[in-house]
Amino acid sequence: MRSHVFADFDAFAESVRDVDSKMLLRNPQRRVWSTCSVDLGRIDVQLGKLGSGNIAMGQLRSDGYMLYLPLSNGVKYSANGAVLPEKSFAILEPGCEFCISTEVEHNWCVAFIPTELFAQAPAIPESRSCRVTRPNRRAADDFRATLLQIFAAAANSSQFESSPAAARAAEDVLRVANSIVAPS
Repeated sequence: MRSHVFADFDAFAESVRDVDSKMLLRNPQRRVWSTCSVDLGRIDVQLGKLGSGNIAMGQLRSDGYMLYLPLSNGVKYSANGAVLPEKSFAILEPGCEFCISTEVEHNWCVAFIPTELFAQAPAIPESRSCRVTRPNRRAADDFRATLLQIFAAAANSSQFESSPAAARAAEDVLRVANSIVAPS
């Protein structure tokens, strides 16, 4: 697990994985930003804690999907201009351009999953987008709990990422991701 606390917003922005992005600072309340990331083989998971609002604009890698879940209640998150209701996800399709923003301090978690790992590879539309799902309490709670368990396990064991437990955790992330990304 890699865990970093930053006093510099630009250094924080550079630590966000799997995207080529630029971030703009908004309404700093606490001048501290942090990331934790865990490598589960081919799946990356990351937790971000921001002492400010921000605007993140960029492009996702072209070989997988990213699931973005807001973690702070009472904070307005938006993705490509669409509000993310509580318990909803922003799904970033392979290679898509995105703009995710908040006005105040907030937390989020993400998982990057290579397209080929999905049980039924989602059809990638010609115009790839960042789309917002309908609220799904069960999927959001499952995703959040799974990722927080991964971060806790990695914090407690320096060998977690190379252990069989990491492979099982990757399977759990993929199971939840399949239920979110798969067409209804």
